[in-house]
Amino acid sequence: MQTSDNNEIYGVIPYMAPEVLRNKFYTLASDIYSFSMIMWEFTSGKPPFNHEVHVHDLILSICKGERPEIIKNTPKCYVDLMKKCWDSDPSNRPTIIVLEDIISEWIRCIDEYYRINRINSDGNPTFEVSNIDNKLRNDMLEFIEVETELSTRKSKHFCYTSSTCILYKSQTY
Repeated sequence: MQTSDNNEIYGVIPYMAPEVLRNKFYTLASDIYSFSMIMWEFTSGKPPFNHEVHVHDLILSICKGERPEIIKNTPKCYVDLMKKCWDSDPSNRPTIIVLEDIISEWIRCIDEYYRINRINSDGNPTFEVSNIDNKLRNDMLEFIEVETELSTRKSKHFCYTSSTCILYKSQTY
């Protein structure tokens, strides 16, 4: 995202925070909003708002609070964090420190799960990670169930082509 001296805003619109699209000050919370769109892209496998044709309509929709539809089977803890990150009010978004703490804990728990399951090869799923509360344990089990479901599905072959990306310039609204 880049601003110029004449109040024009440059960037990839679906990833730009509503406050930036409204020509308000860019803050660190604006990056957190952009991160939420990346989080959504991880769950969908496609860029956010890729169905939108008209840039003006997309900008208005984002500023009015439209967000991408939650993808089925996305773990609730992931959805909750993503929604906090794309909150319309930048002051309600978590800081990068909070995000790092949450995601690091998820990674620690999932790593521990796979470490334990390499040791316990009896075929029964277990989740015995020390020093976590029941909510986090349930959240991690949900991640593992989704990962297991995704890995057992038949994969479809997709063909992607490269094309020139257009850099959009928004007007002040």
